[in-house]
Amino acid sequence: VTVNFSDVRTDVYMQDGTAGINLFNASVAPITLAPGDSITVTGSILQFRGLTEIQPDFALLTRHATGRPVPDPLLINCAAVNTTFHLDGTEPNEGRLVRIDGVTYNPVTSTITDASGTTNIFIPNTYPPVPSVFDVIGILKQFKPGSPAPGPPYTADYEISPRTPADIIGHAGPIITSTPF
Repeated sequence: VTVNFSDVRTDVYMQDGTAGINLFNASVAPITLAPGDSITVTGSILQFRGLTEIQPDFALLTRHATGRPVPDPLLINCAAVNTTFHLDGTEPNEGRLVRIDGVTYNPVTSTITDASGTTNIFIPNTYPPVPSVFDVIGILKQFKPGSPAPGPPYTADYEISPRTPADIIGHAGPIITSTPF
């Protein structure tokens, strides 16, 4: 389990060595899981605005262990977030814990930018202000905006969602963003 931070619903990401996926159930009170829990769960596969989810049947959830190592985040860049959908229909990094280093934040558009390009980020308004240049760790999610909820195809609209404010890692000292001359 990589994250579990909801007070009103079950919204948990789990990941193994190959992939990650969201466990989501809006009608079930939060279950008590912590980062590092090892679980097996059974449920239905659903899509929500492009995000593949398991709607778990908690009667069939088994906790095998606690305190296991959380997977290291996959180091990627903004361009890799935007190309999460592959032409063969797979999304190998959706639901995974990822890290992008050396980004800047645009709060107007809720985007981050690195040397490879710009991508979406979801930073809750309860988080403290972000530094001018930072590294970010988070879950690579998909959220296709629109009202009513739009249908397929789900080939874009990926975003990084930090798990806690600690996933926004500021840089100390001056940041040189281009070659001095």
